[in-house]
Amino acid sequence: MSRSMRLAIRPFGVLGTRLTAIGAVKKVGQAPVPGFPIVDPAGLPFIRNGPRGASGASGEIYRWLGIADEESFPTPVREAITAPLQAALQYYGLHGCIHVAGPDFNGRGCSREEALGELTAAEGALLRT
Repeated sequence: MSRSMRLAIRPFGVLGTRLTAIGAVKKVGQAPVPGFPIVDPAGLPFIRNGPRGASGASGEIYRWLGIADEESFPTPVREAITAPLQAALQYYGLHGCIHVAGPDFNGRGCSREEALGELTAAEGALLRT
């Protein structure tokens, strides 16, 4: 089933909030509209091993989705994302989320052009979802 939606880019962090310089959470926008998917910058290890223990932006997203303590992601997400640069749309009740496994630059060297190419591929997967 295909859904038609508009892309809305917002100048704030996660779920209408951002961290201040002292680490406090500050509300800077509205929470996502029910049914309108948000983007999760998922690490592939979390997609493989489950959302439990995630921190940062993904950890906040998983708490909002109600899956922070789950041992695994739903089967359609695990089957759709088996390597970096892949994405999957999943609804958790009224909360939609596009999980995107970006490139892992840890422990490997790559040129700026290579990095931009991989990031572009991840964004392309997001937009095709």
